[in-house]
Amino acid sequence: MNQADNAPVLAARRIPFEFPEDIERNWIPGEPELSAMMIGASLTMPYLEPFLMRTMREAIERVDDAQLREDGLGFIGQEGQHYRAHRRFNETIKAKGYAELAAIEAQMEASYARLSQRSLQVRLAYTAGFESMTMGVTRWLVEDRVRLFANGDPRVVSMVLWHMVEETEHKRVAYDVYQALFSGGLRGYWCRMVGVFHGSLDVMRYSMKGYKALLKKDGLWRSPR
Repeated sequence: MNQADNAPVLAARRIPFEFPEDIERNWIPGEPELSAMMIGASLTMPYLEPFLMRTMREAIERVDDAQLREDGLGFIGQEGQHYRAHRRFNETIKAKGYAELAAIEAQMEASYARLSQRSLQVRLAYTAGFESMTMGVTRWLVEDRVRLFANGDPRVVSMVLWHMVEETEHKRVAYDVYQALFSGGLRGYWCRMVGVFHGSLDVMRYSMKGYKALLKKDGLWRSPR
């Protein structure tokens, strides 16, 4: 806790997740589609999260509120740990014969390079919009964790749940920073509303590309399931 005002501190927890070669692509036995969906989402993290971090770092330099700046630093610290863990996991999966994923990663790298040229308001609206979407996903994964992951590889399950719990922990930071900098007038409101769809659908689009590539490689894309 922050001794000055008892505000919670967002801790960057450095958990040494390991993803050795024996982790299976179908890391939830009997659920290759769900396994692929989770991998598709993981594939986006090493590109999405650094973009969010760069945006937040630039934004908090303009914020006057000391607590909000501290929250922004906590956001950056947590997201940094997230993308590094996902990158290690993704490398393990790609090494199992899924070289096709590298082309999708290249698309994301180029996409976020282009997005990085947009105004800070657009980038922060994207950040806040994506972060707002994660709350629903977190609730689903955490509340249904037994049904979804009962037979899953605990090394992967633990990373997924850790990530989502920390998303809940810092879920308001990007919104609060946006409001501190751009809340005035209709432009501030509508830009943030567009950001909800921009950030959420953009990440969903690349996640879908990832799990489609996995399922096609495994011969499961045309399966009704």
